[in-house]
Amino acid sequence: MLGAYISPRLVVKLAVPTIQKFVTAGLVLAALLILANKLNWISATGTANALTSWKLMVTAGLLFIYGGLNNIGIGSYALTMATVYTMGLTPVAAFPIMMGAATCSISTSSIQFVKLGTYSRKITLFAGIFGVLGVLTAVFFVKNLDTSCLQWLVIIYVLLYSALSMAASLRQAA
Repeated sequence: MLGAYISPRLVVKLAVPTIQKFVTAGLVLAALLILANKLNWISATGTANALTSWKLMVTAGLLFIYGGLNNIGIGSYALTMATVYTMGLTPVAAFPIMMGAATCSISTSSIQFVKLGTYSRKITLFAGIFGVLGVLTAVFFVKNLDTSCLQWLVIIYVLLYSALSMAASLRQAA
């Protein structure tokens, strides 16, 4: 929440290409973290139910950064999922942590954007309506998917495709 509270003042001053570069880098990083986990390049046993000591501190620091990155347009779901898995938590713990982190950071940052007067009411309405539909889809459909299959879908279709599309639009604009 602290990262989400601080960053709106910085984000509104950034140029669009700078934001696109951050988003592209964040998507690629998230894809690489999840891929490294899937290919066993990093040791993430996925059996722990809690974090302690340095793992808790590192995760808290990264979630602070992700809260700020939410305001640039990099969603925290995939990054949080990669972090939680890398720290060895069970995949069952990932969804509540992702939802809690996103809910707290987005609600905190939205207050700042309203105070700064730098938000679109139409986009807010659109995101609110389709966000509810997305959560309902996740509740009734995604929860029945194999976790491994879901991770590959996130890596390939969500993260890498989005990163490549963003990079292509940056090249066309340049």
